[in-house]
Amino acid sequence: GVDALAVAIGNAHGNYKQAPKLRFDILEQTASLVKAPLVLHGGTGILPDDFRKCISLGINKINIATATFDSVEQNVRTAYESSAIKGYYDLQTAEVDGAYNNAMKHIEIFDCSDKAELFKYFNWCLTSGATAAKRLQYVPLPENVVQLIQKEVLK
Repeated sequence: GVDALAVAIGNAHGNYKQAPKLRFDILEQTASLVKAPLVLHGGTGILPDDFRKCISLGINKINIATATFDSVEQNVRTAYESSAIKGYYDLQTAEVDGAYNNAMKHIEIFDCSDKAELFKYFNWCLTSGATAAKRLQYVPLPENVVQLIQKEVLK
């Protein structure tokens, strides 16, 4: 079977010289014909309203790698120019901050900032080093995270 389907509706990987003209008609038709979650590759440079329209028409996953790479590069460049990088750990911090800034920007664009607590919790789960059983056993989940898991993950 198909786990997810990436659709081409005028989008492409990389940076655009101008915002793409997306074919929402193709997206809408595809969404009505398939049951698999739809993926939008080449999200960098797509306008915020176009992202939201794609989501409303059935896109479940959006790739923004180039925007993340660009944000990391700009953040590192700014840190070097301001002499904030004194060594590897400063460089690593600038890189992580650049990626984080882009992720948060897109969380806002995608209108899912109300789920940010869930993202923060899952990120902690991935980076804490503890096993899943230990994390769930020893760390009580905040009530808003429990509600989000019930609503978004267990639906």
